[in-house]
Amino acid sequence: HDRDMKKIKVFAIALVALLFSSCGKDSRCDVPIGDAACSIDLMQAQYYSLYSRVGGYLNLVGGHKGICVVHTALDEYVAFERACPNDPETPVDFLEGSDGVLVKCPVCGSQFCTYTGGTPIEGSVTSCSLYQYATTLEGGVLHIY
Repeated sequence: HDRDMKKIKVFAIALVALLFSSCGKDSRCDVPIGDAACSIDLMQAQYYSLYSRVGGYLNLVGGHKGICVVHTALDEYVAFERACPNDPETPVDFLEGSDGVLVKCPVCGSQFCTYTGGTPIEGSVTSCSLYQYATTLEGGVLHIY
């Protein structure tokens, strides 16, 4: 009877360990990132196309393959790593589309939606989202980190 209880305890511990290990982040979605820490004064002329309208975007140097900042709503900006989650050595292209900013990988063809956190659009090769850097807006200065 004690022996059966020990087997049940060992099985229960193994089951709990398996459940917790399977709840972690999907390692297939790990994209190398680099230093993205920067601040941009949106009132400067070179950032006018980003600041002046929702749907504006701007590519910046930084991160692993570059950073793209997208103006998604009034006073809301998101910053994405340009490395494709399917092939981190390939930078994705940010293009203006009829429904806002279209993100597409020129190699695998995956497409991503900037208004839903960089999630892949149906039909994409990858199920992983673009890496999103944190942003804060203070006055007219956008901080990316």
